[in-house]
Amino acid sequence: MYHKNIAIYDDGKLIIYTNEDSKLNIDDDAPVLRMQVDDEEVEQVKHTIKQKRFWKLPRNLSTPSDDGKFKYITVNLKNGSKKVGGLNPDNERFDDIYQSVWDLVEGEEYRNLKEEIEEYIE
Repeated sequence: MYHKNIAIYDDGKLIIYTNEDSKLNIDDDAPVLRMQVDDEEVEQVKHTIKQKRFWKLPRNLSTPSDDGKFKYITVNLKNGSKKVGGLNPDNERFDDIYQSVWDLVEGEEYRNLKEEIEEYIE
């Protein structure tokens, strides 16, 4: 179990990465997926972010749990940045935004990243 982070920028840069984790031997050189999404996809995500009121979500959406998945979204705009998520976040607005960004990630590229991270951890 490792953190899955998605960062999306106003210019269409999309990055999927994991956090450093001493328990899993994950350092800052862990594999990262960097993509460029087109303007139409950026506008689609921006619309979802606005519609679901991302900027009003609390930063920590963790639910009480001893295990599960950490999920985070970081939105980086020219005039600000915000990171939202946590352990097993249970928030429909967050889930909708998270899914809209994940829909942009090509399956093959993400599967490769996942394999690289798992090999890295081993």
